[in-house]
Amino acid sequence: MRENERARERTTICCDIMGAKGGRKHLARVSAPRYVRTARKASMWLAKPSAGKHKGDESVALSVLVRDILKLAGDLREVKRIIHAGEILVDGKPVTDLKYGIGLMDIVSAPKAGRQWRIGTDDSERIVVNEIDADAAKRKVCKILGKRTVEKGKTQISLHDGRTLLADGKELKVGDSVQLELPSAKISKHIKLAPGVKCYVTHGKHAGTVSELVSIVHGTETLEAHAKLKAEGREFDTVKKYVFAIGDAL
Repeated sequence: MRENERARERTTICCDIMGAKGGRKHLARVSAPRYVRTARKASMWLAKPSAGKHKGDESVALSVLVRDILKLAGDLREVKRIIHAGEILVDGKPVTDLKYGIGLMDIVSAPKAGRQWRIGTDDSERIVVNEIDADAAKRKVCKILGKRTVEKGKTQISLHDGRTLLADGKELKVGDSVQLELPSAKISKHIKLAPGVKCYVTHGKHAGTVSELVSIVHGTETLEAHAKLKAEGREFDTVKKYVFAIGDAL
């Protein structure tokens, strides 16, 4: 009898786990990814960022950003009022989704407060908000992650923040960056990943470091491509995919 009861319990547990389609809609604060820079014991739950622009472990819900990081509201009720009223802009456009995912290089603005921020990371790969002026908030740098030719010979590029754009010119390459004018998302500058360009390191022990690219060493079957960079008079190496060309855009 006991064995039968245990078997039924195991079956029930398995069914409960398998029945949770699409993953959980909430996020336990204590088990939140380290990217989320917030007090772990303030409350039990955090809003889980919506899927889309950025990876789940590299983004934070807009409501969490507004309340816990930017401190623009004291509680969730006030957060809802601010966001639903369209008082928070992301990349120059009002966003009313509380769970809208915010990640690297996004521009967040609060026009009524007269403040704006660019999202970055620190050396522990946690979210950092850097306050910028109104002029800087009109531009955003995006890294090119994919490129393909579409109808009529046009080039379509895929950017790190999930958007795809049509672009002119074959000089754009995967790994390069483009500067966008906000809120139109029109490409205004091409930033090549080439020696001498200013770069931002996104992951690894040098995350958050602004440096100058010295050279790129191509990978092999067993060794991933890596880059040599220089910052504050010293050189260091990192994986090439961690290098984000920013030029003089920041």
